[in-house]
Amino acid sequence: MKTVYIHIGQPKTATTSLQHFFIINRDNLGAQSFLYPDLSMGGAHHHLSFCVREHVNGSAEIAKNDDFRGRDVWGELVDRIEEGDEDNVIISSEDFYFTDFVGEKKGGLEYIKEKLKGFDVKVVCYLKENMSHVDSWYNEIIKHGEDRTCESFFEMSRKMPGCHHRYDEVIEKWSNVFGEQNVIVRVFDRSFMFEGDVLKDACSVMGIDYKGLSFNFSDFNERLTDFQLLIVRAFNKLGHNKALHGQVVAAVKKIAPSYDEKFSSARYERRVPSKLASWWKGSAEFLEKLTGHEMKKNFGEQSFGDFFTCDQLDEAGRNAVRLHLDGEIDRRGFLNSVAALEILRLEGADK
Repeated sequence: MKTVYIHIGQPKTATTSLQHFFIINRDNLGAQSFLYPDLSMGGAHHHLSFCVREHVNGSAEIAKNDDFRGRDVWGELVDRIEEGDEDNVIISSEDFYFTDFVGEKKGGLEYIKEKLKGFDVKVVCYLKENMSHVDSWYNEIIKHGEDRTCESFFEMSRKMPGCHHRYDEVIEKWSNVFGEQNVIVRVFDRSFMFEGDVLKDACSVMGIDYKGLSFNFSDFNERLTDFQLLIVRAFNKLGHNKALHGQVVAAVKKIAPSYDEKFSSARYERRVPSKLASWWKGSAEFLEKLTGHEMKKNFGEQSFGDFFTCDQLDEAGRNAVRLHLDGEIDRRGFLNSVAALEILRLEGADK
């Protein structure tokens, strides 16, 4: 019986890097009897997950002008698996992580199981310590300008689906459908991963010999630094479209380079709300029991302070002027970046 590994994320656990790793090593994986199917989906298999959600919730997850509209992508996948000589198959999309959490109706996992009947299904999930995960998710939302949000870290955290906070519920859902023995949970932390590397760790989990595979690629989804995040979040208070947002993010990365200080983007707030702290502690205890790794659990004892100064704002402003005069930042990126810096200044930087 062929084995299908479903890599479900979670989001912000190097999923894009893993997917690109599978792509550039597709031929070498094939030589080891592993198939990473193309299906004209690009790097990841998001459309498989979108189809599940459309089937269950009746929502339009695939755009009307998308080439995948109307295609039986699960049927195509099964045909490709059955036609191939490979004994093992890997499908990967962090969107799977939200199955049966987003939308009122459930049954998405049963739908996946039905589509893959006749195969031995293994679910692979990497989970990051909660505060670090939510921090990364928040950074991503600000970076990409989702709804031009200006919400604080904890304001947005409270609105996130439960899968961001209750890891026990996520794993329980997948285990109930595919069997506890078929759900492989790994902690996304270098100290817990094979040779401290998520790519090698995934190979180890799936039985892939990583020697001879290519690891030659860069970070595809670089996060904003904490200072950059605050500038972009301030910019979100101004009306703008997605194209302009991208211009400003590119400009901000130039005018506000990284600083040596490393802080969480939660640090401009004071204390972890008790409800979040309770959820995150529960997830940490669940991961400890499941993996044997000791996890941080003192979220409620953590307090935060301000971390950027007027000197940093002044430096970023000078950089903006210089780079604009040098032609490295266009007029729109320059003006909007400076406006965002002034919003931060008015809100009070140096307390």
